[in-house]
Amino acid sequence: KTPTTSQSPIPKPTDSPKLTQEIISSPSKIRFSVSSTIINYGKLAPGEPIIRDLTINLGSNTGASVVASGSDSLKSEDNQEIPDTTCDEGTCTELIPAKWTSPLTYGFGYRCEDINGTSCDRSFLHQNIYKQFPNASNKEAFEIINDSVTTKATSSKINLKVNIPGSLTETSFSNTIQIVALPKLQSGN
Repeated sequence: KTPTTSQSPIPKPTDSPKLTQEIISSPSKIRFSVSSTIINYGKLAPGEPIIRDLTINLGSNTGASVVASGSDSLKSEDNQEIPDTTCDEGTCTELIPAKWTSPLTYGFGYRCEDINGTSCDRSFLHQNIYKQFPNASNKEAFEIINDSVTTKATSSKINLKVNIPGSLTETSFSNTIQIVALPKLQSGN
C-alpha cells in the first residue's frame, strides 16, 4: 500500500487505515507498519504550512531499510502544482537536507524523527531540516528514509510538510508516496 496525499476535509482517525505487513524471506523476517495509508492536509492556506505525521514501525532479525519515492509533485486535476520544496535557501533536494522554517518557502517535503531506536538519517538531528521525496516522474531513484542496522524494533515519525503560495486556487492536490521495507542481506560463511 502507498500513502496518498490530498487536500479536502480532514477525515476522522477511523477513516485512515493502518498498514501492517510481515514479510518472511528466509532467513530474513521483517515486521513493518505505517500508521496511515492516507494523509489529508485539510484546507491549505497560502503561507500557513501544514505538517502531518506518519509513524513507521520496523522490526527485523537482520536489520532493514525503508525507502520511499513520490509519484510526482502534488498536482490538481486542473494541473496546478505544489512543487517539491527547495527549503529556505533553495538547497534541499531528495539527497541534500536543509532548513525549512520560512512561511514564504513553498512546496512539499519530509523529515524523519526517531521515536524508539536510531534509524533516521543523522542529518535530521537538527530541528526543521527537510528533504524532498524522490520523484518517480523525473526518474529519481528511491531514497532511504529510515535505516536500521539493529535487530531491535525501531519507530520513526515522518513529518510531511506542505505550504502553498497565494497564486494557487483552492482545489484538491494529490500524489502517491511509495514506502517499501527491505531486509539487510546477511553474508553466509
